[in-house]
Amino acid sequence: MSSLSSLNFTLASLAHNNGLQNPRQLSPQEHSFLKKRDVIAAIAGKIDLAGKTVELCVGIQASFPRSLPIIYLMPPDAFGIIPHLEEDGYICYIQPEGLLLNAADPVGILVDAVEKAIAVIKAGISGENRMDFMDELPAYWERLEPQTLLGFPTVNDKPRRVYVYSDRGSDQFIADSIDAVEAFLNRKERALHQMNRRSALYVPLKQGSFIVPPHSRSLWQPKDINRFIQTNLSQKNRKIFAQLRRKSQDLIILGVPRPSGGRTLIGIDFADVQQKQSRAQAGVLHLPKPIAIERYDSDYLLPRGGGQPDLTAFRVLLIGCGAVGGYVAQNLVQAGIRHLTLLDPEVFSRENIYRHYLGGSALGQPKVTAIKSDLERKIPYLSISAIQSSIEDAIQQNLVDWCNFDLVVVAIGNPTVELYLNKHFHQQKKPLLATFTWLEPYGIGGHALLTQTGQAGCLKCLFNDASDPDYPLHNRSAFAAHGQSFDKDDLGCGRSYMPFSAMDAQTTAATAVRLSISGLLNQEPGNPLSSWKGDSHAFIQAGFKFSPRYP
Repeated sequence: MSSLSSLNFTLASLAHNNGLQNPRQLSPQEHSFLKKRDVIAAIAGKIDLAGKTVELCVGIQASFPRSLPIIYLMPPDAFGIIPHLEEDGYICYIQPEGLLLNAADPVGILVDAVEKAIAVIKAGISGENRMDFMDELPAYWERLEPQTLLGFPTVNDKPRRVYVYSDRGSDQFIADSIDAVEAFLNRKERALHQMNRRSALYVPLKQGSFIVPPHSRSLWQPKDINRFIQTNLSQKNRKIFAQLRRKSQDLIILGVPRPSGGRTLIGIDFADVQQKQSRAQAGVLHLPKPIAIERYDSDYLLPRGGGQPDLTAFRVLLIGCGAVGGYVAQNLVQAGIRHLTLLDPEVFSRENIYRHYLGGSALGQPKVTAIKSDLERKIPYLSISAIQSSIEDAIQQNLVDWCNFDLVVVAIGNPTVELYLNKHFHQQKKPLLATFTWLEPYGIGGHALLTQTGQAGCLKCLFNDASDPDYPLHNRSAFAAHGQSFDKDDLGCGRSYMPFSAMDAQTTAATAVRLSISGLLNQEPGNPLSSWKGDSHAFIQAGFKFSPRYP
């Protein structure tokens, strides 16, 4: 079906299955308007819809049948403006993301595509899918070739004055205040405070609002804009809008609710709108200009990237910023944790390069400050503190106030200190949520334990009775048998290390962060231990033994 001649075999099938009348293959000259979508061959056929005879053009690209057919309605405006139909007639009949096509049945792909395209047009004619306009509004708005502003405003249901900041007369971004932009950048910027500022209005439309998007050849008139704003405001917000509008605001930012959730921001600029003075010349010289808003606010970016807005208010202390701890820090902020304190005494050395996420650019820097700088450069809206200290010194010098944290993650890989911390946590008056995480040698596995002080079960419960003379103190959850030494000393005992890879550290960190999030969101009421098992070949080749828990 990839060759042009094979397209003829579909004509009878389309006519029989989809009701296309007199289907024919188009010459290259006839389907030249499809070239912008890389169509190499096309057919067309007439069809009767809602009392009108229209034509569907069905094209294929060179990658067909591994790609969807391209389908157009001709003429494009036969049924007015309807959802999923672009101004040139292109029909968006299915979302291709993750779609599995049966490339062994190209005729079936074509027949099914035409059937879906016809269904979209019928739904548009009947109004069945009219609310899809609200979900598609950004795409329609882009067709108007609007000026673009970067958007940092809080998107909610409260009308208010916001501000457009510009440099040398060129609008750059819109926000409630300059603080919102500095929060995105994770730093103060003197240049931002020197920018020009003009006011605008943020106007949130009520849930269930409906607007027919403008056509590029028929932009909205001022009276039309005022009418649909008034129609789609709640009674309370209508009064607020009237009060705000008394002081002339050239730019209005509409917060349009989407049926699928969230709001779309679109701007309408009235700055160049001039009314003719005489009654004989009544009319508008310049129509309002469309403004596109590229949203950079946290409420938009965080869920789009897989983060959880419910985590932004929590405060987390991470003790240990080595290989596991570094990935824990990264995973925490990418999950949505905004307030993070890092505690670690060490400087990043060359031995860390291959299994720490920081890499060679951090050589010689304290791990806590290097991670802080790196995360603040990559991820917006963070508040990170760095304490270069061991946890023992931090406790002795009162550098840490446990009451300030909703969660403590311990990733130091030192069971002696971990047991010390476990005891210390249980001595605190305020209940403390803590996750202990550690990695086993040669990547045979990793663990994360979620604990809540004041509840039964803690880190100490994983260890055997220390008073038993027949068994040295050891962690009973370990995959490696106790009593073995796993450190390697390639350059002498001062440079010893435990073998594992960056992938092992990442897996352990992900396990710990998933468990921590469940604890913060009250989705895990107990004190669970979560373990993962890795490959055992290197461990066995080194001559070590497993505990009964590994098999």
